[in-house]
Parts: sequence; structure tokens; C-alpha cells
Amino acid sequence: MFLKKHWLIMVIIPLFAFVVLFMVSKNSPLYLDNDWVDVNIFFTIGRGWAHGMLPYRDLFDQKGPILYAIYALAGGISGQYWSIFILEWLCFTGSLFLVYLIGKRFLTQQLSLGFVFLGGLLLVLSPFFVTGGSAEEWMLPSILYLIDRTLAIDANERQTWRDGFLIGLAVAWVFWIKYTAFGAWLGFWIVLVICKMLTKQWRELWQLFTGAVIGGLALSLPILAYFGFRHGLKALGFSYFVANLKYYPAGVEVGFIGRLLNSLSAYFTRFSSMPILLILSTVGLLAIIIDRKIFRSIPGLLLFLGAYFCLIVLTLSGRSNYPYYWLICMPFVLMSLLPILIRIGTKQTAESTLIVALASLVLIVTFNTNIKDSRIYPYNAAIDVSLRSKVPAQIAFAHRIKQSKNRSFLNYNALDMGVYQALGELPSNRFFFKANLPTDKFPAMMNQQNLIIEQKQVKFVATSVYAYQDEKTAVPALLKNNYRRIMRRVRYSSGAKLTMLLYERKD
Repeated sequence: MFLKKHWLIMVIIPLFAFVVLFMVSKNSPLYLDNDWVDVNIFFTIGRGWAHGMLPYRDLFDQKGPILYAIYALAGGISGQYWSIFILEWLCFTGSLFLVYLIGKRFLTQQLSLGFVFLGGLLLVLSPFFVTGGSAEEWMLPSILYLIDRTLAIDANERQTWRDGFLIGLAVAWVFWIKYTAFGAWLGFWIVLVICKMLTKQWRELWQLFTGAVIGGLALSLPILAYFGFRHGLKALGFSYFVANLKYYPAGVEVGFIGRLLNSLSAYFTRFSSMPILLILSTVGLLAIIIDRKIFRSIPGLLLFLGAYFCLIVLTLSGRSNYPYYWLICMPFVLMSLLPILIRIGTKQTAESTLIVALASLVLIVTFNTNIKDSRIYPYNAAIDVSLRSKVPAQIAFAHRIKQSKNRSFLNYNALDMGVYQALGELPSNRFFFKANLPTDKFPAMMNQQNLIIEQKQVKFVATSVYAYQDEKTAVPALLKNNYRRIMRRVRYSSGAKLTMLLYERKD
């Protein structure tokens, strides 16, 4: 009955999601490669996991196991970027369905679709979306489900053990992807517990809490059991928790109040050059607070604001704030569209909805800059700054390496540039790239990489330096003493101008 009644929605949303991601995600077939170092790290580990290697123990990085499991699934499908794109599409489709369900609480079907189209625009904005496949992107369904539950509680819908179980799954999903993004659910639970205790709704609170614990354990225990069975539990604990908390460099060295103020300042300052987002995140937030058509109860409003506030503070307060950190804030920002859409009323027609969809697609390729790096522009700076080549550096390096019978390779003293992916090979060492960890605090990483270079254990080595650096001094002498440079390319990668270098062993 549901499918018969909503079949058009079940077709339109997945189709819209596919078209959007096909244009903006560099994992789609529209692009030659995905140049973002983070995605290449995740995919190298995922492909390794799909072929028997274990994250953390065999391949070091600091994100959560669910993220690598997603990329392991992609690696098992094809080992090519398009397999990530398929999983991205499913995730993005789920996110847009949640946007639709949120809209349906206040709007007609036509307006709810308009909300989806405009919401899709906000969820893929540059620079927050980056190139597709970020940890934040995979967490969007969880954040949107949090907002949906907040609206359900605001509407006084009875929350059962089942709701708590799903909430627990959503919390664990975020926690095991990137626990530093845990703030929204933390704020939600703090306010929820206080409100339920003040209103003495002990039974509902107990049902939600026990359901959430069971839901969280239903996802967490298999993860811990698996890594325990594979003798990787210690490596998981060190890499995901100890390394992040102890070694990852803090962006600021201030107290709690300073961190709080810095996070709020960073949040709104990021939008200062984007008037639309600045209005939505300030005036729009005030409209949500004042306009009682969205949150009709004080507890519901406090749930929303508590989750929003804690997400901002925990995400932006203590680490280097990269633009993609803001992506999981976009579900809260898009809620500012609702007061406007509610006042449009029921005059929305099928024709006007189609116009909104087409306008959204046009705006998406306007506000997301990735399309300029696609196959539509065969000569672009993301491939080669000189505009003389149509082949990205990673693929060019891989072609050169494949001419040799010995294809042993190391990505040295730099983040994963995608050469492992272009080669179709897996790393032979745990520290297959240089993570953003200070060498003085965590020397094991560079000690292993330097030993490989010193002993000439691999035939080919790739590294990169920022184009503004002096290449002669930026490239370690150890590498130059043992290897000779055979290829050099300059390209833009995720907004940074990089000089990418390929070396061959001196025999």
C-alpha cells in the first residue's frame, strides 16, 4: 500500500540523488580519478581489508572501522571508484528520503519534494562536500534521523523501545565512523534525559534508554568481537582512540571556555563569505526559535538547539578545522528553509516543483566546483596545471610503474596520493602513507618509512610537496640519495597546488 501510494516519490528521490552525485562526486564515472587524499586512504585500507588485511593492525589510520567497512564493501565490488559511487548514491538517497519525511511533517507532498531538492543543494555545497566519500557524508543519515526524532518528540509522539533501538544504532553508526562527530547525539541525550526527568516520564525514558543501549551494542559488539577474533583489538584501540586523543595536533591550546567560543566563532566565520549560508545559519536559526510552527514545545526546541550546539562545539573546538567538518552541520542549516516553505502554502504545482528541481541542479553545479575537474573539461588544473596532459599524475605514475616487472611501491612522506589505487596494488607495509601526526610524538610511522627508503626495499616511491615549497629542500635527502626522480607533475588536489614526484631506485 505504501509503495502504491508513494511510488512517484520512490522513483524521483533516487533519480535526483543519482543525477546530483554523478555530477559532483569524483567517485562517479564522470571523473578520471578522485584526487582527495582522504578518500584514497580509506579506499586503500578498504581494498586491503577486502583482500584479507586488517585495518589498524596491517594498515594504519585513525578513522573508525565502519568507515573502512564501507570502503571494503566497495573494494569487494570492483576496487574502482565507481563502486564507492554506488554506495554513496545509496547513502545520499537515504539522506534525501529522511529530508522528505521531515518536510512531510509540515508540508504537502509537492513542497516536501521542493524541500528535498533544496536540501540536496545544501548537502553537496563546496567546499564542505569536497570530492565525495568523506566520513561526514556517511554520517548524514544519522544526523537527519536525529532531527526527525527531535520533531517526533516535539509532536508528542510516543517513543517506544523500538525507537530507542534505532537511535542506538544511529549513535553507534556515528561513533564507529568518527567519534569526534558524536556531539549532536550527545547534546540530544543530555537534553532528553533532563526533560524526561523533569516531566517524570520515567517509563518512556527507560524504554528509550534500554532500547538505545541494546541498539548500540547490536552494532558495537560484533565490531569488537571481530577485531578480537582477528587479534586486532589492541591495534584498533590504539589507532582509533589513543592516536587521535594523544598524538593528533590540537588546533588551539586554550581552556574550555576558549574552546567553546572558538568553535562558535569558527562556525559562523566560515559562512561569512557565503551570504546565503550566513543568513540561513543566523536569521534562519532565529526564525526557527521564534516561529512556533516548527517546534511547538520548549522540550522539542531545546532538543534541537542542544544537539546543534554540542555538534558545533565538539566538532570544531579542539582540532584543525577543515571545511568538510561543516558538512554534518548542513542538516541543521537546511531546517531554516522550513519556515519559508510553510508560508508558501499549498499552491505548489507539479510544474513549479519540476522548475525547483531543475533550478536546484543548475545551482548544484554552480555552487559545487568539482564539475570543472570532470571529463567535460579534459584539460584542467586538477589533472595538470600546465594543461598539457589529460592524464592525472596518479594514473601517469601507475603507467610508468607497470612498465617494470618489479612494481613494489611506497607512498612516502605524504598522504595517500592515489597511486596504490591507480596501480591496483596493495601496500606491503603498515605505514603506507604519512598521517598528519607529529613525528616527534609518534616516530614509529616515519621510522618504518625511512627504513624502507634506506634499505631500498621498494623499487618505486612517490611523494608530494606543496608547490610553494622549495623542492630541493622539501624532498628529504634520504630519498634523493637512494632514488632518482623519473617523473614530475603539478596539479591541484582538493584546492591545494601540489608538486607530485615519482622516484625509481638507484641500482
